[in-house]
Amino acid sequence: MSRTGAAVVAAAALLALTACSSGSTSTTPSGASSTASPVGPSAASTSPSSTAGSPSTSPSAGSQSPVPATSGTPGALVSRSSGKPADQRVDSKPTTIGKTAVYPDGMTVRITRIAQSTVTASGPGEVTGQPMTKFTITITNGTKSTLVLDQVVVSAFYGSPSLRAQPLYGPGIGDFGTKVAPGKAASTVYAFTIPVKQLASVTLTVDVDGAHGLATFTGPAKPF
Repeated sequence: MSRTGAAVVAAAALLALTACSSGSTSTTPSGASSTASPVGPSAASTSPSSTAGSPSTSPSAGSQSPVPATSGTPGALVSRSSGKPADQRVDSKPTTIGKTAVYPDGMTVRITRIAQSTVTASGPGEVTGQPMTKFTITITNGTKSTLVLDQVVVSAFYGSPSLRAQPLYGPGIGDFGTKVAPGKAASTVYAFTIPVKQLASVTLTVDVDGAHGLATFTGPAKPF
């Protein structure tokens, strides 16, 4: 073979080797790309799955259980920014359910009605069939100033040791949220779930405002 022919063969061999090398290099990114691309969609698909599954751990509306009563002792006053210290408030003597708590300034508080029924569940922690005791509270303003009844707090207690009854809400039940002129009165209904076996001895406290001490009533919560 002549030198010219040998040179042509060598050049052809070099070109073939270069082409093979180039093809090998181009397959590496392709492989990396095909390996990486499934990772993105796979990771994204697990996120919605775990998110969609998480709400199943929350109780459904039909599986709610009653909120348990908490320990509590009658006698604690509500802390108000505008209220007077406890030793500067006017007080009434503790009395029995059915009688009137009278304050030196002329204000009176009375439980004017008690009714028993059962709960038809409509709110968190409420269970259909729970016992419900409704207390109608009447506040009469015998003072010389208007009473602002927008911070009245009513609490019920039962049992030994003392437990704070769970408040209930619904149609016809609610806070005062009003003003009462001198010589006038206002009434509203508060409700609690109290075990039937504990109704023989109940304590109800009414914290009217920051100027008066607690009105405390104790006795059987029988309907009247």
